[in-house]
Amino acid sequence: MDNQKQLDLISEMIATARREFNHNGSIYLLWGWLVCIAAISQYILLQMNSEYNSVPWSLMIVGAIGQIIMAYRDRNRQTTKTHVGRILGRTWAAFGISLAITLFMMAKLELNTYPFVMILYAIGLFISGAALEAKALTYGAIACWCCALAAFFVGFEEQLLLLAAAVILGYIIPGYILNARYKTSQLAGGNV
Repeated sequence: MDNQKQLDLISEMIATARREFNHNGSIYLLWGWLVCIAAISQYILLQMNSEYNSVPWSLMIVGAIGQIIMAYRDRNRQTTKTHVGRILGRTWAAFGISLAITLFMMAKLELNTYPFVMILYAIGLFISGAALEAKALTYGAIACWCCALAAFFVGFEEQLLLLAAAVILGYIIPGYILNARYKTSQLAGGNV
């Protein structure tokens, strides 16, 4: 295979991964909105001195069910598996495991839990942004890192607001940008 054919093959693999990812860009909206709603709801309930202030986080069950449904639906549509797609899958699997460990150790981390959660968000977004050449994800990662840094210097309640800001800037806005890009690519015949 000559160099041009190799470059064409690599370009097509990246384009395929982008199409797959853009199709799944709604996962950012799902998790972004759920985390944002839960964080702001808990903040409001804390202001009201409610003993049930952690209840909004039960929305994460809805997210898990939604993600399973989306993954099943997308698995049926997926025609190829690319190297970039596998790397992104592994990146987000590592994110999920790391997030689970962080949340499991919440009692030990105490006030430092949410800053570390935002750092984990940033890592996944940054790698995805670089792999897919999606500036919205890269900027979202930078926003998450900035929110994480600020969160180390404020109390728990303010961390909830920073967490909401992090997912708005890191997940929701990029999610809408990716969805728009996907719709545009579909109208153009599937090319990204």
